Amino acid sequence: MYSMMEIQPPNKYTWQFDGNFLGLGKNESGLKLSLTEDREFKYWNVKGHGMDFTEGYWENMADTLIPTSKAIIQNDSVIFTLSNADWIYFKEVKFLLKKNKLIGLTDEKLKFKKELQ
Repeated sequence: MYSMMEIQPPNKYTWQFDGNFLGLGKNESGLKLSLTEDREFKYWNVKGHGMDFTEGYWENMADTLIPTSKAIIQNDSVIFTLSNADWIYFKEVKFLLKKNKLIGLTDEKLKFKKELQ
């Protein structure tokens, strides 16, 4: 199944990434990243009346989270055009997991803290 999704199978640290992460700092207050056990993710960046949005699959290698956005089909692009959401792509974006925080390695401005339940 993981070869079809083109991601690595889970290792013993995969469970640490599951959950919801909220943006750290006043500039990242509208950011939310949701990671599920079945290796899917959703990312929102709420800005005023609109938002940036993406979803896809994630994998981890050596405490590094690597999300990869799915390709959208024509029907999806029409839906996003009619809504206030702009689709963005995560490609070669990496985050380091450190004490329940995700720190952007490719874009160091992105920082998230795990939401406690």
